[in-house]
Amino acid sequence: MKKKIPATEEIEIAIASYFGISRH
Repeated sequence: MKKKIPATEEIEIAIASYFGISRH
């Protein structure tokens, strides 16, 4: 179930993941 998400959403997810890992 892989949906083609917009780049903006991809970036948002990447930032959220990065911050999530940073703010352990």
